Amino acid sequence: MPQRKRPYVPKIKGCYECSQRRIHCDRTHPNCKKCDAKGISCSGFGSSWKFRNSFKFSLGTKSSKKSSCSGKGKVQVLAPTFCLTRGKSAINNEKDGHGHDSQYESLFKRRSIVSPNFGSVSPGKLFLLDYFSQNIAPEMVIIDDLNNGWRHMVLPIAHRDELVMNAVLAASAFHLSSRRGCELQDAAKLYTTAIRELQKKRSIDKYDLETQHVIILTILVLLVALMVNGSSDFPIVFHVLQFALQAIGGDSKLAEGDLAQFLLRQIHKIRVYGAPFISQDVGTSTLIFEGQQSFDCLEYYRHLYPTYFDSFDRIASLRQQAYDIYLYRASLGDDGAPSTHLVEDFKSTLEQIPEGSLGEHSLIWACFIAASESHSLEHQLFFDTFLKRQFSRNGFVNILRALDLLQEIRKKRKSENWTKLLPEPQVFIM
Repeated sequence: MPQRKRPYVPKIKGCYECSQRRIHCDRTHPNCKKCDAKGISCSGFGSSWKFRNSFKFSLGTKSSKKSSCSGKGKVQVLAPTFCLTRGKSAINNEKDGHGHDSQYESLFKRRSIVSPNFGSVSPGKLFLLDYFSQNIAPEMVIIDDLNNGWRHMVLPIAHRDELVMNAVLAASAFHLSSRRGCELQDAAKLYTTAIRELQKKRSIDKYDLETQHVIILTILVLLVALMVNGSSDFPIVFHVLQFALQAIGGDSKLAEGDLAQFLLRQIHKIRVYGAPFISQDVGTSTLIFEGQQSFDCLEYYRHLYPTYFDSFDRIASLRQQAYDIYLYRASLGDDGAPSTHLVEDFKSTLEQIPEGSLGEHSLIWACFIAASESHSLEHQLFFDTFLKRQFSRNGFVNILRALDLLQEIRKKRKSENWTKLLPEPQVFIM
């Protein structure tokens, strides 16, 4: 008697984690129960990609969309080309709003970047390094050019130093997760690993100057990662930076050289912008005594691009106006009259900078401060719109935290000074 064939039953794919453990997946949405029982973060049931170095993420929603991977049990391996090229431009128009020609755009057309040999880096890491180069590095400078140290200094150092590498990868993974609706499970792991490795090197004064530079650079990249995902770890990492600088004897001990100067410019900016989110007292004293140091980055580009003096001058003016607004409110306390005239002056100056023009993205901190002092609905809507536009462009979650904080400030305006409320979410807004 011929053997009867068993009826074909189409295989229903479960989540990636259950398939790796070779167990039946119950396909419970959004996370399967077996992953929940094991305390594992479930990848869901959409198309997934797994890099050779274990980076994994799912694209789109956790739906039952058919995978594009061919063959049973296979996953698509991505090996993107790593190119240190211009990502999103800090300037979207050819002119800066004052009749200048396309000199700035020409700079990028002429730009030829020679990247170091990244041949030994796995495809997954290459993807995230390139992602940092394209999506995060441009946001950290006024002009994204050959002088962008977040690309041309940070990434080559990451290639040879695992501590910096983990911090950069974490920043990219956090951003990719929030921007693309993906889940990179290794993002938190990379961040935690970098923090633990920093703890092992807390005796920073015992190391040579090159290692000290690497440690401080790692802290700065981690602060960027916290901006990207809007984490409340900001006070911890900020104090780690302050402790590291004190341990080596102060900023001046970073010595000379391109890397040291890059580090100093970033430290001065982050120290001033971060201080109001630590406490009102720290914010007030830092703005008064160290506020001018935050203009170092602006001066750096002013010397490189004298053609854009007017644009730099307006950016500097807006930053100083934001300092004045913060100090006004901090000094007068809860009973001080609204500084509507200061906010209106700030708004008028900002309106002279066309949308998408040079340096607009560098004014998030200043606009947030002006928004915090805004009392009229017109001013509030104006600054909320500006911040939402910046989030649409860069996808940094700290901007969403800023908008949430503004709502709290407006609710408590009559009972509490907003400069005292800034530290509550423990988030770095810049």
